[in-house]
Amino acid sequence: MPLTLNKPPTEAEAAKLAEKPAPMPDGVYPAHITRAHEDRAKKSGRDMIVATFVVLDAEGNEREIPVYLNTSNAGLLLLRHACIAVGAEAKFNAGTISAEDFPGHDVRVVIGTERKRGWAARNVILDVMPAESAGVVSLRAAG
Repeated sequence: MPLTLNKPPTEAEAAKLAEKPAPMPDGVYPAHITRAHEDRAKKSGRDMIVATFVVLDAEGNEREIPVYLNTSNAGLLLLRHACIAVGAEAKFNAGTISAEDFPGHDVRVVIGTERKRGWAARNVILDVMPAESAGVVSLRAAG
């Protein structure tokens, strides 16, 4: 299938879009879960759900941040909070969560900045909370 460009960018526009933006300031942001799939961690072999969260930065640009939801001791709280945020707490309590439970939900996320030696600083999602009904605009409606 061929690629279709609504409005092909100029060289300058494409170069600007290709630049890696600076990390967003740490804080709480509205987000939308666009997709999720089941996978297996290469190191531990543990099953996980990889969910993609879209957050708008201060300029209104979409930032995609992947979250690796798993059952490790360190990951259980994030998994539980993500399930509560998308209304799947009963499935969490029953012990069976699937990737299908996550896409399409508006949530709030706590974003932090991860700095690793030899790598550029990047945003990570530290926690997931239910969207507040007041003041949260669906990213689909905002765009």
